[in-house]
Amino acid sequence: MAKIQLISAPLDENSILAYEQGIFAPLGLIWVGTYLKNAGHEIEIIDGQHNSVAEIIRRLNAPLVGLSFNIASSDSLDKIVASAKEKGSTVVVGGQAATPLA
Repeated sequence: MAKIQLISAPLDENSILAYEQGIFAPLGLIWVGTYLKNAGHEIEIIDGQHNSVAEIIRRLNAPLVGLSFNIASSDSLDKIVASAKEKGSTVVVGGQAATPLA
């Protein structure tokens, strides 16, 4: 089965740091990752709350990359998507802001 990286995009550089008040696990990605792992895929979840855009880009190496983002991380999302595509990955994007920005 395929290796899949699931990524929660970090907040954009000039965003208000909403995460300063605590640590919030990317539960949606964990749910999807668990389902895919049970289907036999190799899963890596990269949390943008704890990894910079540069670190995420450095770690990209899967043929399939799934990204979750919100309205305060759209610039980060764009950078990660562009890099993943340059590396030959198929990219799937979701999250609370995906539908209104589509």
